[in-house]
Amino acid sequence: MATYMTMQLVCISVIAFVITAVFAFDRNRDKEIDWKWAEKANATSIFIEDEPYIVSIQNQGTHICSGVIIDKRYILTNARCVEMCQERSLVKNITVLTGTDTFNCSGFTHYVEKIYYHTNYTKKSQYVDGLAHNIAILKLTTNIEFDDFRKRAWMPYFNHNYRYQCNNVTTIGWGRLYRDGPVSSVLQILSSYQSDNTLCEKNYRREFSVSNTDFCVSYGYNAGTCHCDIGSPVICQGFVVGIISVCVPCNVYYPSIATEIHANQRWIRSIIGS
Repeated sequence: MATYMTMQLVCISVIAFVITAVFAFDRNRDKEIDWKWAEKANATSIFIEDEPYIVSIQNQGTHICSGVIIDKRYILTNARCVEMCQERSLVKNITVLTGTDTFNCSGFTHYVEKIYYHTNYTKKSQYVDGLAHNIAILKLTTNIEFDDFRKRAWMPYFNHNYRYQCNNVTTIGWGRLYRDGPVSSVLQILSSYQSDNTLCEKNYRREFSVSNTDFCVSYGYNAGTCHCDIGSPVICQGFVVGIISVCVPCNVYYPSIATEIHANQRWIRSIIGS
């Protein structure tokens, strides 16, 4: 009798395990299908020649966020990304990969000499009222040799804020294919549009504060930037008008928050020169 009961318990355990495994497989499969749908909708793989200023910022060879080339020796990116990385390791472990759209098999590796955080950025903030000026500049140990695959990004002029000329914008980066999924191995461009900051802040239910130096970027149904897309540029008429500051998980309706470049031009120029 005891043997029979033991066999029953074993069978029940096996069935429960199989059901759990199947459910987990289906859930992950749904994530992949969701991303494939989104990719067909408005995300497209591109070559580095199309956007040669985009870079992958890495910690010990692992992609942590994106950035843009703003001078031969300077990279503009998200402050919180490199700050969190710096909390866990030394600056020498942070590298910048340029000149590639598939960061796992090609490109040029550069080492970081110094990190500049915006003077008004609140380090180690909980984001609430701490998003303003969420940008940083990485100074490289050596110059970038410009060619067809590595070029300086076009930045807004002091007297002209291009952001207000574009309702539709694009974001560029790698990011994750789906929530908690792998990082994309190829560079992607995503169609998006600017959304009202007040409505954007309501979507976050006061979790994040959108400052007057930020703006919100929304995406089509079932598509959006994932966690690894912070630091990605927001493009309007060929100019980098923003850097993605806060991203929400993929496949949700929440917009992303970007730090405006024009509002921070004076600080940027003070670091890299004219």
